[in-house]
Amino acid sequence: MVKEINKGFILKLLLIQIFCGLTSLSLGVKWGISLDLSQYDQRIYKNIIIAGIDVGGLTPNEAHDKVKTEYLDKRLQKTIVLTLEDQLFTASPKTFFTDSDLNEVITKAYSYPLSLNFVEKWFFLLSDQQQQFDVTLNFNDKAAHLFIEDIILKINKDATDAAISIHNDGTIAITPHSNGYIINKRTLLTELKSSLDSSMDSTINLLDYSIKKTPAYTTDLLAYVDTCITSFSTSFTPDTGKATNIKLSAQAINGTFLAPGDTFSFNEILGETTAEKGYKYAPVIVNSRISQGLGGGVCQVSSTLYNAILKTGLYPKNRKPHSKPVNYVPLGLDATVSWNSIDFQFQNTLDYPIYIQSYVKENQIYVNIYSNHTLKNKAYKLKSEVYQVLPPRFQYVSKPGTPSGDKKLVRTGSPGYKVKVTRETYEKDKLQETEVISLDTYPPS
Repeated sequence: MVKEINKGFILKLLLIQIFCGLTSLSLGVKWGISLDLSQYDQRIYKNIIIAGIDVGGLTPNEAHDKVKTEYLDKRLQKTIVLTLEDQLFTASPKTFFTDSDLNEVITKAYSYPLSLNFVEKWFFLLSDQQQQFDVTLNFNDKAAHLFIEDIILKINKDATDAAISIHNDGTIAITPHSNGYIINKRTLLTELKSSLDSSMDSTINLLDYSIKKTPAYTTDLLAYVDTCITSFSTSFTPDTGKATNIKLSAQAINGTFLAPGDTFSFNEILGETTAEKGYKYAPVIVNSRISQGLGGGVCQVSSTLYNAILKTGLYPKNRKPHSKPVNYVPLGLDATVSWNSIDFQFQNTLDYPIYIQSYVKENQIYVNIYSNHTLKNKAYKLKSEVYQVLPPRFQYVSKPGTPSGDKKLVRTGSPGYKVKVTRETYEKDKLQETEVISLDTYPPS
């Protein structure tokens, strides 16, 4: 009986000891966990990441300073480069920065454990699980708009053709072309804002956000013009109204550039010959008679140019002879013009562009045609042939006081001509082709 009582007592005692041990162990563990957690009473829990920066174990102030230095300040000190060909623009996020939510994020990170119970807090400390927090930077939209508008103001422009000029010594100078651009403000602004949100230096190619406009006459096109391929000149009497008109019209067509396919119009380039432009009255041919007209003499310039272009292998597109032979070019090789009625035109059908140089020196009008040197492999000769002479007309009047039928000759007319102009093409001094350029009739007067 005593033995049975002792066994029960011992069992109870053993259970009590086990319970006390477990209680002590539980209290010890809880005390240990509390001790682990207590070190974060004034600090941010470990495994807390703000903007990619580990701030675990730091006080809120320490975390703020660290994130500001290692993230915020670096973000604001980066450079954004915008380029377009040889133009470069730079910007810094500091220019557009207003504020950030860093303070609010620090508070959220520090307060994060409040959402966890006792055990969750302990397991969070024991695990490698990280809790991420992002920082948002705010930028001034108006400042970004103004920055983009300033770039647009400097870049948006029309394309400019390349230009060519011939110096007196014959050297050729080319001014390069410039492309035109139209920037898409909306898409560029979106890209700028995206770059501001990036933590890395950024380069923006403005060509990706603009429409490029290339001029018709590029530097490469003008570079084909490298030599004078033919020349022609005619003479006139200096110090006259005609001389003045020749000089003015020569200046007007000087520097004309024609790309392959372009058409030259004498009247379009010259315009109306008015006194306001400095043109004088001089002899003109109208209906086979010579009279005075404003701008008389400009036909000598168009005729000189006509002969020059024939010697390049080109053809006239619109050309008409005078109604009376002129004395500065052979028959059939003149080209008359009259504002709003008769024009001299030709098209550049060559494989290369041409440049027209026209100037007056002493009593000569010169027209030089510049183009590519390969065109000099061919040479051209012009021949004017009168194949029929038309008899002149005569004007008579009746003599007063004489029997009916008696007449007096008061004017002897001039004969007319039918003329054929041919052009011979030579290559390496060998005749390759003979072609008829024109069949003209100068009626008798």
